[in-house]
Amino acid sequence: MMKFSRLVFCAMLCLLLANQAKASLIYFDALLSGNQEVPSVTTSAVGSGMFILDTVAMSLDYDISIIGLDLDGSQSQDVADDVTGIHFHSAPSGANGAMAFGVLNPNHDLDDRLIDPILGTITGTWDGVEGLTTLSDNIAQLMANSFYINVHTLASPAGEIRGQIIARQQIPEPNILWLLAFAVLLILPRARRMR
Repeated sequence: MMKFSRLVFCAMLCLLLANQAKASLIYFDALLSGNQEVPSVTTSAVGSGMFILDTVAMSLDYDISIIGLDLDGSQSQDVADDVTGIHFHSAPSGANGAMAFGVLNPNHDLDDRLIDPILGTITGTWDGVEGLTTLSDNIAQLMANSFYINVHTLASPAGEIRGQIIARQQIPEPNILWLLAFAVLLILPRARRMR
């Protein structure tokens, strides 16, 4: 019986370690539009964002794309579509919240932010002590889908497009399932012999 207990313990430990290695990255998405602003804004501008939270390194990679707005003031002659700020805010859908991290005006990402105004993309990483509050201070709100990205313009200073940051559904990796199946196949014959 002691050998069986050790075998079960080793199999469970393998599964736990394999799950923890994969669980350190959590993926999020956001679709930005004027109708998510509070109050709603009528605009043809849209955007999207992809975010990767590394719970071990405590960092959030962001990749934001914007269509219909001018990131540097030189992509269109209409100054009303000039972006004046891009920020992460803490609040659930339908509510406004305080800024936690500035991507543009202010820029809290001091080491790796990249802006391509022609493509309308902004990439970077929120890590360390960057921001008005640190990322670790905001993990609970992020995991509860109570975080959003807000793009401000001259025409809409409170925000022209906004997108709630939503966690993707976590699906087990196939290799975890194979490891579980292997552990079961390894344990069952030994358990039958010990009876």
